[in-house]
Amino acid sequence: MKINNCVESMVGPGYYSENYGSAMVLGSLLEHQFLLHYIREKGGAYGASARANENGIFSLSSFRDPKLLATFDNFEKAIERVCEKDFTEA
Repeated sequence: MKINNCVESMVGPGYYSENYGSAMVLGSLLEHQFLLHYIREKGGAYGASARANENGIFSLSSFRDPKLLATFDNFEKAIERVCEKDFTEA
């Protein structure tokens, strides 16, 4: 298929973890500072997101995405940039 959905998931903090709030902020940061720009605006996908759920799963995803390999690379680059503190406080 030319257009697909993709998800990369990993274990994260659950609802009762003291780090759950931080994971939710991380999801918002990844989504708004990196994923929407690189995957949606530049890559042509209909959408991109990052979410922490209460069961302890952290997921990065794209919706109707024509460039899956580039999207998985962008997931990794976004995580690396956050680890390097390469983002604005806004």
